[in-house]
Amino acid sequence: MISSILGIFKEVYKLSIGAACGLSWPSHSLIVQVLDDSTNEVLRELVEIECRKWIEKGVNVKYETRNNRNGYKAGALKEGLKKQYVKDSTPGVWRIQAINDAGGWKDRTTVEDMDLAVRASLKGWKFVFVGDLAVRNELPSTFKAYRYQQHRWSCGPANLFRKMTKEIMFCKRVSIFMRMIIAHWVTFFFYCIVIPTTVLVPEVHLTKPIAIYIPATITILNAVCTPR
Repeated sequence: MISSILGIFKEVYKLSIGAACGLSWPSHSLIVQVLDDSTNEVLRELVEIECRKWIEKGVNVKYETRNNRNGYKAGALKEGLKKQYVKDSTPGVWRIQAINDAGGWKDRTTVEDMDLAVRASLKGWKFVFVGDLAVRNELPSTFKAYRYQQHRWSCGPANLFRKMTKEIMFCKRVSIFMRMIIAHWVTFFFYCIVIPTTVLVPEVHLTKPIAIYIPATITILNAVCTPR
């Protein structure tokens, strides 16, 4: 049994729902979960009508809504996992046990899928990348929408890295090599970006521990741990 989960909010819902319902998979083993976060009542009604259309064709579609948008897409996915009929998730193909082991969906960044994938990796789950599979995707309809999309995709990973650096550094499953890369990156960020910024922008003030002790400690640890 698998579940194809669709988080809907201003997307081209007909194409998304149609693609999920048209999967080449035994109908008795497929659940299409539509998580509709639409705030427009007219659009929400249209999405529900589209779901009913596929239900009448014999597809097991579950239409779910919320009375709030807490957590945005990650919040909707988190709520969707609480349903007893859910067996799998998206993006890609996830085992429900992997999602649970990693702590479920979190709304702390705009890249909830990357957040979940990193946490699952730290828990020891392995991933298989299928690079030769071509799928359709939806492009932003305007340049403004494209800029917003790229902004989210750029800021999201950076924000996630900031929040998970400690977890990655102290995870026993992460190799010493990867920890060294992170340590070197942090040192570079301090010496080449943060400290020069304090010189160029007088309003930026760093306390002594941040400006001296932390970079110095990281540098010493790098020197000690780096192979000759």
